Amino acid sequence: MNPNLVLLALAQGLFLTNNIIFIAINGLVGLSMAPLGWMATLPVMGYVVGGALSTGLVARSQQRWGRKTSFLLGLLVALGVAIYVSKVPVPFMNKGTQRSAEPTASDAEKNKDWDPNAPLYGKNPVKAAEKPVEDANTPNPVLAPPAVVGMPPESKSEDPLGDLARERANAPDPFQYYVQVGAFRSAEEAEALRAKLSLAGYDPKVSMREVAGRQLHRVRIGPIESKAQAEEVQQKLNASKMASALVRVQR
Repeated sequence: MNPNLVLLALAQGLFLTNNIIFIAINGLVGLSMAPLGWMATLPVMGYVVGGALSTGLVARSQQRWGRKTSFLLGLLVALGVAIYVSKVPVPFMNKGTQRSAEPTASDAEKNKDWDPNAPLYGKNPVKAAEKPVEDANTPNPVLAPPAVVGMPPESKSEDPLGDLARERANAPDPFQYYVQVGAFRSAEEAEALRAKLSLAGYDPKVSMREVAGRQLHRVRIGPIESKAQAEEVQQKLNASKMASALVRVQR
C-alpha cells in the first residue's frame, strides 16, 4: 500500500472531524447571537457556499502560480477578512441605543432637589445646620504662647568605674601586633616558610634585622590591629603544629 495514500486518508479524516466540530460550535454560537432561530446557521452556510464557489478560483490559481503561492495568497485573504471583521460593528449585538453622557434639561430638573443622603434621614429629615453669623465686633481670641519646658539636668552616672573601664576598652590600641613564625640566617629558608604560610591562606612577610652582629630573616604575619585577632592567628598556627610568638610594636 502506498504510504502517501494512508497519510492522505488520515489527514482527510482529521479534517472532516474538524468540520463536524466547527459546524456544531458555530450553530450554538449563532443561536445565542441571532435574533431569530433560522439565522443561527447563516455563518456555516456562508462557509460551505464560499468554499464551493472558491474551488474553481483556487484551482486556476494553483495551475498558474503553483500550490505554495496559492496557499500564501489564501492566507493573506483570510488575514484581511479577519482584520475587517474585527473593525466593523458586530450585527445584532448593539440592539439598544446608547445613552448620551451629557445630562438633558429634564434630567437636570429632576435632579435639582435630589439629595443622595435622603435614605439615611429616615422619616424625619434633618435640614443642614445653618452656619452662625459671626459678629464683626467680636474680638479674636488671643492664643497664649506655648510654655518653654527646660531641659532636665544631666544625671550623673551610677557606675563611674564601669564607665571608665568602658572608655578605656573603646580607646584605640596604641600598639600593633605581629605573629612571628620563624627567624633564619639564610634567606632561602625564610622564603620557603613564607611560601608554606601563603599556601595555608596567610599573608606573611620576610623582614631582616641584625641581632648581635648577625643578620636574621624574620617571617612574620601582620601588622594586626588588635591583640585578640593576633592571638586568634597564633592559635590557628599552634593547631597546625607551627610554633609562633606574639610581638607587640608601638604605633
